[in-house]
Amino acid sequence: MKSQDINAKLMKADRDKKSTEAALEGAKRQAEAQHKLLRQAKDDLATTRSQIKQIEQEGYDVGVIDTEEALRAKVMWVYRFYCLQVWNKALDQARVEASSALRRAENVYYSLAICTSGSSGSKADPVSSEANEGKASPSKAPPAAYISSKESGPVEDNEKPRDTTKEVAHDAPCLQFPPKTLQRRKRLFRA
Repeated sequence: MKSQDINAKLMKADRDKKSTEAALEGAKRQAEAQHKLLRQAKDDLATTRSQIKQIEQEGYDVGVIDTEEALRAKVMWVYRFYCLQVWNKALDQARVEASSALRRAENVYYSLAICTSGSSGSKADPVSSEANEGKASPSKAPPAAYISSKESGPVEDNEKPRDTTKEVAHDAPCLQFPPKTLQRRKRLFRA
């Protein structure tokens, strides 16, 4: 019986060994599969993070571009407004009548720098965007090149200077004069 007991124990130990080896192989395969899944998850996470950073950067860049365009349009509007004020002031000092062709919007002189920056600059229109938002205020209304006939008299010292900047199109044409015309206009306004 001793040899049968030993054989039975040996067979049992052999079965236990094979079972343990099979379990170990299964655990190894499962660990490798889990390791592959972990690597894939880490790669996916890194890809997602880089995509998020790229999208955030693109959003930032778009915001910067939008802000630059809006500011460029506002600066051009301020330049045009100032030029129109100076133009109207010069016409007032020269006592040009309100019905004069010089007071028309298309005859307002804008410097070449304003015209070239305005045409190649942004497409943003702060005046229309303010109107769309319903936040346009009278103080932000665009300037005008026309003056009513009751304001056509000369400015006297005791009068308050009148506001000749009511409304004008945001994209009024840039009028460029040849040098001879500019010299004639300068002589006219000096008088």
